[in-house]
Amino acid sequence: MARLLNRTTLRYIPRGNTPDFPVVDWVINPDMSAVDGFPSKYWVLTGDVVSLMTPAQQASVDTAEAIAQTIANRALEAAVVDIKSGIRIRAEIATRNKRDNYLTNRIIELQNRVQAMIDSTGGVANMRSAGQALPISATRTRPMSDAIADYKADINAGDAD
Repeated sequence: MARLLNRTTLRYIPRGNTPDFPVVDWVINPDMSAVDGFPSKYWVLTGDVVSLMTPAQQASVDTAEAIAQTIANRALEAAVVDIKSGIRIRAEIATRNKRDNYLTNRIIELQNRVQAMIDSTGGVANMRSAGQALPISATRTRPMSDAIADYKADINAGDAD
């Protein structure tokens, strides 16, 4: 029985039958004392010698893992909208979109009332003496598909991290 370390994956086997593990793919009885207690993601194999990454290299590995995890989390969350388990999320989007569309329609209604007041008082000149007209720009309501697309875009942009 021997200790074995895979040259490619750095998989460590503390006890293995040497004939089952070709030397071209495995280091036989490597000295693991330099990496004892550290995860294999921090190990470096040079020839048959196992060593530990520098703290900067370890930080780089951790950063890359964190970025990959964030990207995976974003993809998972964006995909939930498209599958059955995302019913609650789609319902929340629909509710908020209805509220937004209601508010948009209310703004348009108020703009029309202000315009009607301006028209009934003889134009803008008469309104200026009482104060300026409201500077509200008309907006549009949006369909549910746009609301879902915006939700996914926010996730993918990292706005929800």
